[in-house]
Amino acid sequence: MSSGNTLSCFTEKNLYAKKEFYFSDTVIFVGMFIAPLIMAFLILQIHLTIITILKKNKSGLAVLKLFISIVLGFFIADLFTAICHCVWIDDSYRYNVDKIIDGHLVVETKLGYASCHHIFPSNWKDVKDSTIIVTGLLMFAIPIMLLHFIPNNSLKLVICSLILFLLICPFTHKYAHEKLHGRHVPWILDVFFRCGLFLDHKKHQKHHIENNYNWSLLSGVSDNVFDFVVHSICNYLLKCPKEDRVYNAQLYKQHFKNTDIIKIKFVGDIEGRLDCRLKDNLFIDLGEP
Repeated sequence: MSSGNTLSCFTEKNLYAKKEFYFSDTVIFVGMFIAPLIMAFLILQIHLTIITILKKNKSGLAVLKLFISIVLGFFIADLFTAICHCVWIDDSYRYNVDKIIDGHLVVETKLGYASCHHIFPSNWKDVKDSTIIVTGLLMFAIPIMLLHFIPNNSLKLVICSLILFLLICPFTHKYAHEKLHGRHVPWILDVFFRCGLFLDHKKHQKHHIENNYNWSLLSGVSDNVFDFVVHSICNYLLKCPKEDRVYNAQLYKQHFKNTDIIKIKFVGDIEGRLDCRLKDNLFIDLGEP
């Protein structure tokens, strides 16, 4: 990697995680046998719900109901990813101040290779697709099982669609970054990318540069709505978002009188050290010596 490039992922800097993502490797291994059953149940619920709606409504109204339910689920999922990304993933309103020890900014990693996304924008490259889908299905296992008890079919289809699109969103996010770097993208996702239905990689890159726009991880159809809310809170309540890692890197530079080099010490799921720069809110590789 040449000098001046943004960082990509942990393993390219010889930093290795104790686990890939949210759950331990043992849980993921066991989950490999359970996840297909959970997915099959979700697909069955979607199939039965669609059939029921079509049987109860012989006119074109049934198709309209199906379309509205799926689109609504898509929009809610998109908005949900934006809210979670802003408030939880980026910790934009926590204003947490990391410790500086021995000249190093101490950064805690809790989500394996998925940690510190703004330091390593393509960190999801190191998380296997199988780990992502198993993790998602295990996290949504109880809500998926409860789908059977929802009496209203239109509502059930909205929730089914919501869950399905939330399961897809880590892949749209991961491969938007892969597309930005010119790396392999599964053909089916690439079709949706080209059609504009999933996350635009250039628009998402803007998020990494500006840090207070375009938080959606699925498509971006809700970005205008959520951005308006965020900007209104910022303008009227003076509570503005600050991405956690970038915020702490800026504090580090101020602490050391705007030093050019930021020394980072990772602790937790990933342990090791990294020297880099911060330019335009992007973490820049120093290059090989």
